Amino acid sequence: MINNVKITKGASDWRIYQQKDGKATLDLEGVSIISGDAATWIRVVREDDKSAAVDWKKAEYTGLTEDEDGTPLHKFRISLTVPAGGLYRIDSAVWDSVSRIEWGYQGNKIYHIGVGDLFVITGQSNSAGYGRTPIADPPEFGVHLCRNSEVWTVATHPLNDPEDTKHPVNREPASDHSPYLSFGKMMKKTLGYPIGLIQESLGGSPISRWNTRISGDLYKSMVESVNRITEGDMRVAGILWYQGCSDCDENNAPLYFERFGQMVSDMRRDFRSPDLPVYTVQINRVLNGENLFWPVIREAQRKAANEIKNVFIVPSVDLPLNDAIHNASSSNMVLGERIARIALEGYYKKFTYGFAPDIISAECRGETLTLTFANVRHYLLTLDVPAAECGFVVEDEKGRIAPTYYYGEENRIMLKLERKPEGKAKVSFAKTCNLKSAPPMDPGSGLPIIAFDNVEITYVP
Repeated sequence: MINNVKITKGASDWRIYQQKDGKATLDLEGVSIISGDAATWIRVVREDDKSAAVDWKKAEYTGLTEDEDGTPLHKFRISLTVPAGGLYRIDSAVWDSVSRIEWGYQGNKIYHIGVGDLFVITGQSNSAGYGRTPIADPPEFGVHLCRNSEVWTVATHPLNDPEDTKHPVNREPASDHSPYLSFGKMMKKTLGYPIGLIQESLGGSPISRWNTRISGDLYKSMVESVNRITEGDMRVAGILWYQGCSDCDENNAPLYFERFGQMVSDMRRDFRSPDLPVYTVQINRVLNGENLFWPVIREAQRKAANEIKNVFIVPSVDLPLNDAIHNASSSNMVLGERIARIALEGYYKKFTYGFAPDIISAECRGETLTLTFANVRHYLLTLDVPAAECGFVVEDEKGRIAPTYYYGEENRIMLKLERKPEGKAKVSFAKTCNLKSAPPMDPGSGLPIIAFDNVEITYVP
């Protein structure tokens, strides 16, 4: 037997709704007891002070049904326009309009909902979260998570908990700490409304599993899951993508840019947003061996951020690991903030020092190579790393040319070379999977330069 009113569709505790233009429409359905001419009424109140965000509104009756005991019930539906913010509580009541509504027969309540922005977590292990080291990253009301069980709750690690999963294709065996709780908290603080996270990532997954032209099983699962979670609305604020390590081989690395672009195009179609932002992390360093395809993936990721609208990138090459390939929990905290900053500056147009220095030209005069970077807030600092360990690789038709000295100057890095380049020449940074030295960085933003591969050198007189 229901308690006067039961909301059966459109709302659940802890749920975050995607806002648009500062509001969201909640389409609710439910059942209520039949009590004479009494109607069903719904309102939304702010949980912090009980003030009305949406005052009492009469629901529309849509027919009759009965509960498991055969008790007749009214079916109802109602649409409520709720402003961005929260946390909110949804109240329900059966009221006959004779006495004051405060004395109506109260029904069930939905607690801790918010209207803000939804982000879908995608990619492989560093997105699923393999941080193992202890770190202070507590849960916070207003940053909520739809777990793999497709049940909303306050977000807390591990975000990729496989218990009661509704999409076992991405059942995660060993996740722990990820960057995205840190991301959510900074976004909530800056935007002033709640953030919802939807977990879809899987450790070890290649991009082929996210591309429907190849396999796409994880992509299809993500779309089906988000469709259920949003009850067909499909609107989200962005995609959080951190992947690439599983494609670092001779067959897949050269195709990464094309496959990534196809995936982004499909996401924008299926999430019904032609400008949907995708926030990416350039793949981190790895301690095992010297994989020659790591820089190919990094360059494809840099290229995507430069050539595909609303694709944004942050670096991770400077951050510590807690094993041979996975970011430490402290690194995840930094990455979460970096991703939030690039989102806030790149898409929300809030000045946050979010863009990392990115090469725009390489010019050589004699033995001096000048690299010029965009997105430098203060100046480029080389941190007194010896030239032999600086991470820059210069190559021409005769082979590699070793730097003998280098230094930063405003938005430029100057390299003194052991000889003049000849013929077609190119320069790379982090042309290795394991950059062992500190990369140049901008102390204004605190961000290292974006790794790049095979940038053509032009000669100047």
